[in-house]
Amino acid sequence: MKRFNYDNIENVIGYHFNNGKLLKQAFFRSSFAHENGRQSNEVLEFIGDKVLDLAVIRILLKKYAKAKNSESYLKSSKQEGELTKMKSGLVSTDYLANAFDNLHLEEFIYYGKSDENNNVKDVKSIKEDVFEAILGAIAIDSNWDMDIVIKIVKKLLNTDNYLKQSEIDTNYVGLLQEQASSLGLDAPIYDVRLMKQDDSMVWRARVKINGTKYSPVGFGYNQKDARKNAAKAMIQLLKTYQKELELKKVVQWSESDVFSVINSLVQTGEINKPIYEFKESYDNNGNPCWECATIISNLGFIYYGYGSTKKEAQKHSLETVLENIKGEA
Repeated sequence: MKRFNYDNIENVIGYHFNNGKLLKQAFFRSSFAHENGRQSNEVLEFIGDKVLDLAVIRILLKKYAKAKNSESYLKSSKQEGELTKMKSGLVSTDYLANAFDNLHLEEFIYYGKSDENNNVKDVKSIKEDVFEAILGAIAIDSNWDMDIVIKIVKKLLNTDNYLKQSEIDTNYVGLLQEQASSLGLDAPIYDVRLMKQDDSMVWRARVKINGTKYSPVGFGYNQKDARKNAAKAMIQLLKTYQKELELKKVVQWSESDVFSVINSLVQTGEINKPIYEFKESYDNNGNPCWECATIISNLGFIYYGYGSTKKEAQKHSLETVLENIKGEA
């Protein structure tokens, strides 16, 4: 039987077991247990599933709800549906499997021959089961100390970051309103309709803002999610819109300051530093004629300029660069 590294696993989890056998059992797949006369992790998984639910609920309520004293009603800043959605995300198979992957403990799972024959090592539900079994083992070993369980859950699931991101995700409509206002644009207008997609009914929201060319859509199983997804898409597009505005503002030059404009674009990271190649020739009267090829790697073109001096040819080529940028903007 392979070596089970208790110290390494406990350090990763952040909990030291009084009964190490419980920790080891959490990694026993039922197929392995049946083949080797061991106790599987199934009951530990059952326990872990329940304590995980309770731990996540307590984490959510501590953040979003409170009763100020013994005579107060419970007040929550989130509706039941919002809390349910956040809890579902935190205990979902994908999220728990990803959390287990981050622990890098897959090598310690004991598989039976049938598991190996079916190549189940990458099955997400199996990683979820082991993750929950670990929590079940901690619950028993700690004598059902929920403060310990909650501390472990917060660490392993990175709940603070998840809830912070969830706050951002649920407030895209408000963020879009603020972004449009900061750019001096009208308020977003939403067109929300129920439509059929892939044999099911979904909501489609299209958002428009006067003065822009964008009108992205978002989909959801309710109107709120559809609006949120449309707003999220528009926020990304307005970043492009803002960049175009800034670029147009920069590319307002006179012939005398073409070099300073190019330098400004380089300093702000809009373009890479130009590379110049000069070529001298003469006209029929023996007068010098200069060609300047300006290469700006991130624009993907070579810009030519001509003049009777190197400086004049260079300036002409840079004017061509600015004309091209202005046209794209």
